[in-house]
Amino acid sequence: MYWLLYDVCSQRRRLKMVQLCKDYGMRRIQKSCFFGIMDLARSREFGREMSQIVEEKDCVCMIPVNQSLMNQMKIWGEGQPEIAVEEELLCFI
Repeated sequence: MYWLLYDVCSQRRRLKMVQLCKDYGMRRIQKSCFFGIMDLARSREFGREMSQIVEEKDCVCMIPVNQSLMNQMKIWGEGQPEIAVEEELLCFI
């Protein structure tokens, strides 16, 4: 499971990055935040493709999390998605 946070300067590169995230089954949580489940091999493949898009002035951070940490997640505010992870299945309620 991974959180992906980004700040990409170019609209063109940003659109490519968003499409790549969707292609890998990641779910957009906010405009600059995605969440998805990938095994290590798939995350490395994703990283290789991402590195072809991102330039030096951009910033992309991919944060691994485990089931235990996801169970401790808190979300505040209206309109925030509730996320449940059960046996490697990601559910947005």
